[in-house]
Amino acid sequence: MTVLGIETATVGCSTAVVMNGRVLAESMSDRPRAHAERLLAQVDEVITKAGLKIPDVEGLAVSIGPGSFTGLRIGLSVAKGLAWSTGKRLAGVSTLKALARKARDTGEPGEGSLLLTVIDSRKGEVYCRLDRMIHGGLVAEWDERSVSIERLLSELPSDPIVATGETGQLRDGFIRSGRIRILEGDVIRCSARTVALEGEAALVHGERVDLRTLEPTYIKEFEPGKKPAEQMSKEIFPQS
Repeated sequence: MTVLGIETATVGCSTAVVMNGRVLAESMSDRPRAHAERLLAQVDEVITKAGLKIPDVEGLAVSIGPGSFTGLRIGLSVAKGLAWSTGKRLAGVSTLKALARKARDTGEPGEGSLLLTVIDSRKGEVYCRLDRMIHGGLVAEWDERSVSIERLLSELPSDPIVATGETGQLRDGFIRSGRIRILEGDVIRCSARTVALEGEAALVHGERVDLRTLEPTYIKEFEPGKKPAEQMSKEIFPQS
């Protein structure tokens, strides 16, 4: 199955095309707050890189959070607009689950070990999830949550832990703990590649979402005065 993935949960944004579990192309932008400006161009770019056209794409996948309120709304608006205009099915993918998969696909952590996936939230907190590697797959130990770094460190089990994610200044807390091994390099960055792979698996298994009700998973309370994703979709892709 050919799936276009969209990831806009953090400062950067990316798009990717996968087919039958294989990544055909990926495009990434690190420009802060450029999601609205760059995303549609990135969609065209990555589809061209894959040697395809929009009608060739069989499904869509989008990161639905947690993450940046604005980034998530833009990504979901574009994904919904494409789904409405093409009639393709859309899968909503947890940002943290896709990021955890990226670490798993590199062989981290080992069998039976714990993987902590973290991205920055607001006001000194982080969004996080904790998984254990069992038979090559990740099994959730915690529901996704937003907590302070101090509370997170106090509630983690005593097992050795591998941590991944874009944690910014909060990495110091992990280093001080002495028992958390922090991954480095590209593996810690949110990526449309694993959003697309997670979405492909969901779509192959027959999962589908209602475009009218699909919304970002903020975990934290949404700020008032913002436009919902569906309204933004209609503004970007006006219905004829």
